[in-house]
Amino acid sequence: MDEAIHNPLHLLLRQQFPTIMHPQAFHFSNYCFLFVGPDGTRFMNEDNYVQGKSVAILRERFTYAWSIIDSAWRDKVPQTLVYGGGLFWGQDCEVGEDGFNAQWEQASLERGLERGVVVSADTPEKLAEKMGVPADTFVAEFARYNELATLGNDIDFGKRKELMVPLDAPPYYGMKFGPTLLAVAGGLRVDAKMRVLSVIQYIINCYEIIILHRLLRILRILVLSSTRQISQPYR
Repeated sequence: MDEAIHNPLHLLLRQQFPTIMHPQAFHFSNYCFLFVGPDGTRFMNEDNYVQGKSVAILRERFTYAWSIIDSAWRDKVPQTLVYGGGLFWGQDCEVGEDGFNAQWEQASLERGLERGVVVSADTPEKLAEKMGVPADTFVAEFARYNELATLGNDIDFGKRKELMVPLDAPPYYGMKFGPTLLAVAGGLRVDAKMRVLSVIQYIINCYEIIILHRLLRILRILVLSSTRQISQPYR
């Protein structure tokens, strides 16, 4: 508090603004099926939006995650768009185009395989090896997800039953994705009366606080001094 009072620029520079993040690092698409971290564990409800996915990864102190799909993704992804969708979830289309462009997604998947941010294997065990995650952990999580998907009840993370789609058509794919900073959202700065302040006015107001603080200190000294004089016996 003292540092802020004596340095108004410190108040200005310490302001924190919300960030906008997108899960588009590494591979572009991630959909909504099974997400696992670098440790091979499922860690979130995949029925989420772009910011939610990014925050969930960072909350676990991960820098990336793996999205798991199977070879029937061309049929399964469109079915999920009735209940969700959006950026990186099958609707990365331009205005006027169809909501799901399987040809574009296929080309993106092939580019990911070439770049090494997408891996493919015929079994969960081999997929875990290619992703570099603990095989025993991932295989157990993969089986658990399919078990809950078959039941239609995600008792682990609460994902809607309509989006609990089994992954049962090999080969399987692991798509590496992670959060990236899209923008920093800063709004208008206002005073206690909701009046918009410029940077200069903000600094002026900070100096007004400093002046008031020092005047109060001077007033306190004067009051204490007067009190001592009154309390002294008359000579």
